[in-house]
Amino acid sequence: MKILGVFFFILLYNPAFASISYGIKINEQGYDLKMEMSFKKDIALSFVRSALKNGEVLSKLGTNVVSVTTTELKENRYQSLMVVKSFGIYSRLASLCQDQNSLLSWSRSCSLQTRELDGGKYMAWKGDEVTCEQKENVICRFVIRGKALPIKILGIQIVSAELFSVKAKLQALSNFFKLYIFIEDHNLSAKGALERFNRSHLKPELDLFLKEGTEGVKRTGNFEHHFSLKDVE
Repeated sequence: MKILGVFFFILLYNPAFASISYGIKINEQGYDLKMEMSFKKDIALSFVRSALKNGEVLSKLGTNVVSVTTTELKENRYQSLMVVKSFGIYSRLASLCQDQNSLLSWSRSCSLQTRELDGGKYMAWKGDEVTCEQKENVICRFVIRGKALPIKILGIQIVSAELFSVKAKLQALSNFFKLYIFIEDHNLSAKGALERFNRSHLKPELDLFLKEGTEGVKRTGNFEHHFSLKDVE
């Protein structure tokens, strides 16, 4: 029985099995989101990289993403222009990104250009990084950090920076969850991935995140949350 128990422990915690997890902190200094996606063994690094860089796929899956276009620069650098719709307002966000590729890994870092277009209206600063490695299977780790600005109308604050962070990260998590399903079941179309997401355990997690996050920042100005799932069904 002890051997059997050890076997199931290894089975449960083996990173080669598909899983998704994240942790987030939100306070007056900003937000810090860390996420890990582990894919099945038959998912290739090249497919993961292609999906994560595909602006058309993100615009079809994204909760608030209208379009994403890129302009190639020098030395594996490019500019990303994302049009998003939040609170009924369309915004154009420009980010400067850089890729690093090798046979068994891919990484990308992006920083929001707050002095260009609409970036500085909502964010003091924002940066994100992703690193994907092909080992027994592909594992991707994301770090997204930034500091939101309060939403004001005619100089009157209507949404605090902390509450805005909760709502913005809710949309980001929704996008990540849908991308994860799209990549994990690589035979699905974008429409199929959305249908599977709506049936999965990931969808109610977003409802819980919004409820606890809203209550937390309104009560104390702080919020911390963790989540992990071994099976998206």
